Amino acid sequence: MVDVYYQHRVGNNPELVNFSRKEITYRDACKVIDDYPWESELALFEQHGEGGGFNFVLSAPDGGYADYQFTPVGLNEGFLDLTIVLRKGVLGMFGRKSVSVNCDVISARDAKIKMKELFDSSLLSLYEQYR
Repeated sequence: MVDVYYQHRVGNNPELVNFSRKEITYRDACKVIDDYPWESELALFEQHGEGGGFNFVLSAPDGGYADYQFTPVGLNEGFLDLTIVLRKGVLGMFGRKSVSVNCDVISARDAKIKMKELFDSSLLSLYEQYR
């Protein structure tokens, strides 16, 4: 299953607040993005120099994972970075099987479409797809 970790401010508090939800569905993931306070976060980012974001993580029992990090940079848009670790390897490097992909700025709508593969694919198929 997929877990989500995300940050944004609540009310007038200038500090970012961490949120997490475990074992979410694709519909839940889309709702997290849709409910994000885009306008206020962008304004507060300009004021404080830091902003929130999202990490959607598919974890495997053997320690492998796929992490889709979506970082807002505009109104309903952001950078999408994908990190897929099929095998951690010895000491985190020998025999490691991983791939990272950095996408250009994409819309929140396109990020949700791209993220769907976390819910529909295995870790191995994601690794093979982006390798």
